[in-house]
Amino acid sequence: MLAPSPPELSEAAREMVCGPSAVLTALRAARGWADGADGLLAARGRLAPAAWPPRLRNLLVYGPIALVVPLLQVVLYVTTGTGPASVFALLCGLPMPAVAFVAGWIGVGRIFGRPPEPAHATASNPAAGDPAVAAGGGTGAVPPVGPGGMPASGGRLDRTARWGALVCLVPAVLTTAGIVLAMLAG
Repeated sequence: MLAPSPPELSEAAREMVCGPSAVLTALRAARGWADGADGLLAARGRLAPAAWPPRLRNLLVYGPIALVVPLLQVVLYVTTGTGPASVFALLCGLPMPAVAFVAGWIGVGRIFGRPPEPAHATASNPAAGDPAVAAGGGTGAVPPVGPGGMPASGGRLDRTARWGALVCLVPAVLTTAGIVLAMLAG
């Protein structure tokens, strides 16, 4: 339980003795501290991927998956060497960007698809049911409103399909071109 320290109690008592204007000044100072704390907590929320723009957020999913495809192609090329087996491995690697895209598409939906449920008034969070909170005043949980492509209640998730296809295709095409050039040179 949070309790004021003795110096804080004596300072508060001293401010209360001076009359209503001093009490009002103390309340305004306390509100300033609370607003500052709210600002710090709100700034922390911007670090969460759900608050990022959709392309950057989805790059967290599409990017690592897209890098697995070239890695597999290089491993297959190194293990098989030049010859018919490497050509077969290269041909088997051609549909891999599509597989990476589908895996990324599913991953974006699984990771970012469901927004957190809006808070309801409970004993531990009585302010959540307050109409002032729902109107944007006060403190408490704020229901999702759709920033950064996140679905609001019943909305669709912005999966940035073209961006995901590009992210999955470019590394694979560059790696395939490099392998083909290495095969032609060797």
